[in-house]
Amino acid sequence: MVQAGYAGGVNMTCYEYPGLGFEIAGPIIIAEEKAIGIHLNIIPGTPAQVGTFFTNKADPQCFFANYGGAGNASIAYQLLWSQAYYNAGKTNYGIDQDYTKLYSTYTTAGVQAIATDINKSQKTNPGYAPMFTAPLVNVYQKDIQGWVTSTLGIDNWRGMYYKTGS
Repeated sequence: MVQAGYAGGVNMTCYEYPGLGFEIAGPIIIAEEKAIGIHLNIIPGTPAQVGTFFTNKADPQCFFANYGGAGNASIAYQLLWSQAYYNAGKTNYGIDQDYTKLYSTYTTAGVQAIATDINKSQKTNPGYAPMFTAPLVNVYQKDIQGWVTSTLGIDNWRGMYYKTGS
């Protein structure tokens, strides 16, 4: 943070949709970010509030989404494509030409080369910074505990754990 010019830290406020698992993960993220000087406040937001954030570039500064972020550049950075719904300002973050190629490339090697170009671009000109990713995994076992019912009707297993001795 000092090298980035934020020796005093920064304050950030983020929206999240209740029911996506951030009720559990939020405190962990807050603690991890605080350790490096990012003071995070998480606000549960309704679709109407969050939609305004994306379409009008309103505050707060970030949104906790339910994207896997598994390193697949075509998915992980799709929000930065100027034609993406979530890119409220329709800003080109230097990857539009890559997405134009991506949607007309049919070989694995070709897609991998484009993903490499997108990743290189985002290292020097990031449009956003993934702060936390967690796998979305469906688990079927009788000794699993920690289910959190999603208000959005989406399977959400982030708080799950195996209960021994049952």
